[in-house]
Amino acid sequence: GLAGEAPAADVGAQRDVLRLLQRAAAGLQPEAQALASQRAELRERARAEESCAEQGAEHRGGDGDARALRELQARLAHLRGVFLSMRRRCEDAEARLIASRCGGGLEAEAARWDEALAERELQVSRGDVEIRRLRACLEQARARCAMVLSEEARLRAAAEEDRMALERLREQLRRSRARQAGLEAEARFL
Repeated sequence: GLAGEAPAADVGAQRDVLRLLQRAAAGLQPEAQALASQRAELRERARAEESCAEQGAEHRGGDGDARALRELQARLAHLRGVFLSMRRRCEDAEARLIASRCGGGLEAEAARWDEALAERELQVSRGDVEIRRLRACLEQARARCAMVLSEEARLRAAAEEDRMALERLREQLRRSRARQAGLEAEARFL
C-alpha cells in the first residue's frame, strides 16, 4: 500500500509545481513578445531617424544643422532610456524565472527560459552597439556643424569686408563726381 502511494504523491506534487511554472511562463511570454516587438520598433525608429538626420544634414544650413543636432541628441537620449528600460525588464524577468525554478524534472523548461533570456541580453547588447553607432554619427554631425559654423563666420567676415570696400568705392565715386562737376563748372566759365 504505502509504496504505491508515495509515487502518486510525488506525481501530484510535480503536477502542482508544473502548473505553477506554466502559469509563470504564460505570464512571462507576453512580456517577452512585447520586448521583442519593442526592440524591432526601436531598431526601425533608429534607422528612420538616422536616415532623417543624414537627409537633414545634407539639406540644412548652419542653424538647421544645430537644430538637427539637438533633435538627434534628444532622440539618442530617448533610445538610451528605452534600451535601459528593456534591459531592466529582462533582468527582472530573469530574476522572476530564477526565483520560480524548482525540481530537477523542470530543468529543460528552465534551460529554454535561460536561452530566451540570453537572446534578450543579446538584443540589449545589440541595442548598446546601435547607441554607440548613433553616438559616432552624432559626433560626426557635431564636427560637420562646427565646420559649417566656421565657414559661416568666415563668409560673414568676408561679406563685411566687401560691404566696407563697396562703401569706400561709393565714397570715392561721390568725390570723383563732385570733382568732375567742379571741373565742368570751371570749364563753362572759361
